[in-house]
Amino acid sequence: MWHDLFPLNFTESELKDLNALEGRELSQVFYTVWNNLSAKGGDFQALDWVELFFADGHEIAFTAGEESDGLRVTELNFGLEQTRIQQQFNGQVMLQRLDVSSGAVWQAALGKKLLSVGMLEGPDGLIQNNQLQLNFSGVVMELALNEEGMLVRRQER
Repeated sequence: MWHDLFPLNFTESELKDLNALEGRELSQVFYTVWNNLSAKGGDFQALDWVELFFADGHEIAFTAGEESDGLRVTELNFGLEQTRIQQQFNGQVMLQRLDVSSGAVWQAALGKKLLSVGMLEGPDGLIQNNQLQLNFSGVVMELALNEEGMLVRRQER
């Protein structure tokens, strides 16, 4: 992939948050989609955020970063983010939040415990933030950078 040449790394705080997910049962998944209403040739959409909610009330959000510069683990306040984006882009960009829990990609992972978080170690010994794999009791979900945001796919085993 294009970003593999210049990967960045997860911070220690992000790694701690990722490791704290293990053993938690997935209960709900939301996507936040970036809609550029002024794009030439029609609206342009990109997956900007993935939020995971767990049965114990724990939640975590992933974003591709401002410049698609790496997966970031952070909190998402959708209302504030929507307002910020609308102001920054003069209403030409809207965010849309979608519950994708029962969709084809995530449905098999719902109700399952996260057994492990798979990450890549770079040659410098740091953990790269261009992709990660979430193993929900054998249902492996991959989050990765894409040229325009994030890509989510279920790995077939």
